[in-house]
Amino acid sequence: MEVNESIDELRGRLKELKDLISKLRKEGFDMTIPTLRITNIPTRINIAEITLDREDFQKAKELLEETMKEIVLVKEQSLKKEKAMDMPNVGMQLRKQ
Repeated sequence: MEVNESIDELRGRLKELKDLISKLRKEGFDMTIPTLRITNIPTRINIAEITLDREDFQKAKELLEETMKEIVLVKEQSLKKEKAMDMPNVGMQLRKQ
């Protein structure tokens, strides 16, 4: 029972990440790297389900966590880049006044 719950939890987290990637892509964020990272996770979850090995569960969990970190990183970098691009405009506005 615990194994099935763990597998279901991993699959649930995977779905949440896929939904988040889709949402952020629609908002204009470049989700190429997170999308590439997430492609191996379903296979890793299936391996964990078949082997019932703790290490396989841990690897799937780590891949989910790494993908989430990558999503956060991409979003932060995009926001910093966007903010930096707005900075020259602020300077130009101040000079015009």
